[in-house]
Amino acid sequence: MTTIIKWLIATVLVFLGFFKRGGTDWVTYQAALGRQGADCAGRGVCSFVETADGFNARLSFSPTDSNLTVQLLNSRFSLAELDRQIAKDTTGGKADGSGFFVMESDYVLPGAMKERLQIPPTLYRIPHGRYGTVEQNGQSIIQFKIK
Repeated sequence: MTTIIKWLIATVLVFLGFFKRGGTDWVTYQAALGRQGADCAGRGVCSFVETADGFNARLSFSPTDSNLTVQLLNSRFSLAELDRQIAKDTTGGKADGSGFFVMESDYVLPGAMKERLQIPPTLYRIPHGRYGTVEQNGQSIIQFKIK
């Protein structure tokens, strides 16, 4: 990807974060990275626990496209955690902050989380796969397609 395209993607993600599209407001969570059900070993989302303080992630759901946007606050994770979880795109030999977030297995959304974020009952998981990330203002921003 060219630098201009990456900049456009980052701008759109930030724009969507400031101007909600009929989705929920941002909710703060304590996120644990790793594979759910595997003692948080591996890569992916292990858990999200809603909290008003001590949070390291903000989440919002958009019903128009079934996207769950996650903003990881990089300063609240160890560098080792972020390096293990987010693979950097070094196209052209330069790291520009973009990359991908790997989900080794599906993450089943807890009922309380679905209720709080107003996620419909028919949508219940983040499928395994690779999800693009953009780093901006000390955050890694990921959009998960909920199925």
